[in-house]
Amino acid sequence: DRLEDETSKAYLESRRDEMTRILNKFNLSFDVENFNLWQAASIPDQVYARKCSMNDSPLSLPNGATYEDARFIFDTTAYLSYHELNTAQMRRFSAGLLVKEMMSNIDNTIAGVEDNSFFFFSAHDTTVYPLLNAFGAWSEDETWPPFASHVELELWRTRDSENNNRENYAVSLTYNGRVMSFFNECNSPCPLVKLDGLLENIIPESRVAYDEECVLSGNDDEKTLHSLQLARRHLNSA
Repeated sequence: DRLEDETSKAYLESRRDEMTRILNKFNLSFDVENFNLWQAASIPDQVYARKCSMNDSPLSLPNGATYEDARFIFDTTAYLSYHELNTAQMRRFSAGLLVKEMMSNIDNTIAGVEDNSFFFFSAHDTTVYPLLNAFGAWSEDETWPPFASHVELELWRTRDSENNNRENYAVSLTYNGRVMSFFNECNSPCPLVKLDGLLENIIPESRVAYDEECVLSGNDDEKTLHSLQLARRHLNSA
């Protein structure tokens, strides 16, 4: 588990004093060896839910936490999340199915079997950064996606070219108005045939293959799902 490796532990240790101060406001202790990322992330969720709903919210901030406290935890969890997801397998686990759907829409558009020219997806911050990371556009310097963040994936075609020739197409990725590159190897707009190669190990073959890979134990009574799936389940039941 990359959330428990030496890099993560060293990073958390460097932020011990501030994390301890903030967590103590919620009667929580700070433990590098057993850091609960999703428990910590619930604190800024509570804070920013008030700020994002209205500028002059009559609700007081929980347990005296400040917006600066929330930002500190968000930035901490952003780094840890990037570190955890920064492998081909984790990119595939966290956003591979969404990337597969987006690229399938592109394939169908080029083939002429899809008439829609615009696809809209609504999601949370916990989908935005795994999606960007799956495209190789998220780095350790990024902060947690702010409220109302948006990602655009655009299909470009060379003027007067044949519609069904993939070599005449390119894909552009933007995040909150910033033009992003793919895996630091291909700037937007990236030729589609090159992007296909970059995403080869990110896109699962099928939903069945994805589900089978995510089951880390062969014991049917003790199936262990990947931590992101557990986190999703936790968030959906909260």
